[in-house]
Amino acid sequence: MAISYLTFIKHAEKMVKDIGFAKPALKGVYHAHDGSVVVSDGNRIYAAKNVQSRNDGASIDPETGKLLDGAYPDVNPLIPTGFIDQLQVQSTTYLHLVTDAFIKAGVVPKQGEKKGKKEDVVLTLSSGASGKHTELAVKSKSLNADIDLGPTQYNNDFMYEINAEQFLQALKLFKDAGYEELYIKFYQDEFAIKLVSTDDNQTLTAVIPVVLD
Repeated sequence: MAISYLTFIKHAEKMVKDIGFAKPALKGVYHAHDGSVVVSDGNRIYAAKNVQSRNDGASIDPETGKLLDGAYPDVNPLIPTGFIDQLQVQSTTYLHLVTDAFIKAGVVPKQGEKKGKKEDVVLTLSSGASGKHTELAVKSKSLNADIDLGPTQYNNDFMYEINAEQFLQALKLFKDAGYEELYIKFYQDEFAIKLVSTDDNQTLTAVIPVVLD
């Protein structure tokens, strides 16, 4: 199974809509020569295999469909390396619902504001007891909650903090694409994690940056 081109473009448009003039080349979706597509905002990456037939290296504006001038920038430095472990999520829908609930309950208004910003909510993904359980948690002034996501494959201990809204958007991409299961992959390069489809060709990938102090 592969994500549909139109579904990918819909999510790509959301990702690049707030990119400023300082990164104009990132406004497009890169159409690689192998039939894959890539979109990035300079921090995150979505990539899908075998979804387009242009195969010409073009960068296309996802909102207008127009061809953008200039070469698409190299986003490979955003991809973590040194794989150490992975967690298989059996229900993307369930994880999406839980994350959405965490965000809504964990938003804390700043002084003078009626409500907080969901983009500021941070989730913690941590594995303990030699990987026997993986916990997704949110901690804020209004909420301290967690759920157990089960054991990891190789039983390593780790902890990553991620932007809850970016995680939710990536989960929605997988859900809309029809992937009910996914892998969350963890790396020695602790600046990002990956969400990857569980099919043999791993046709859909999202790279999500880790929140750094």
